[in-house]
Amino acid sequence: MGAVVPPGWSWGTPGGPVCDYDPACDKIEHRVALPRGGFGSVPLDGGLALVFEGPLNTAWVPTDEGGIIVRNAPDEIESPAELRQLVESAPAAKWKPWPGKLTLRDGRVFFWDSAMEGADDPKAIPADDSGVAVGTPGPGTYAISTTVYDGETDDYVLHIEYVKLTRL
Repeated sequence: MGAVVPPGWSWGTPGGPVCDYDPACDKIEHRVALPRGGFGSVPLDGGLALVFEGPLNTAWVPTDEGGIIVRNAPDEIESPAELRQLVESAPAAKWKPWPGKLTLRDGRVFFWDSAMEGADDPKAIPADDSGVAVGTPGPGTYAISTTVYDGETDDYVLHIEYVKLTRL
């Protein structure tokens, strides 16, 4: 990509591709600590981007109001129907509001690993890129809330973090 890693950055090889990891870690605002990860926001292009901490598997589940980001779902859950059932098990009374709002100009939300090389223009990200997930809740401004679900089934212990986007 021709970018140069700025002096003082701890990630990336000098002279190599710039990653988003350092700015994401250095500028997090409105941090929410969750037991296995957490998240916050960083200023981006007049708006903000959500930054999720920790190497947890992440999935997007669309809802009528926007969508839910699911972090740390069990590997045994493979189908969209199983993931939706998992989301529906999240206790409704335990959602906590987050102080920021997220505005989606084109209606898409992208998830990618900030330490990986890739395109900075969403239009240049290949649809089959295995390091990227895309949610499409639609253009607008969204309130954000979080909850954590701990429990177990016959097969595994659950510790799942949810981040819900609700259209305002």
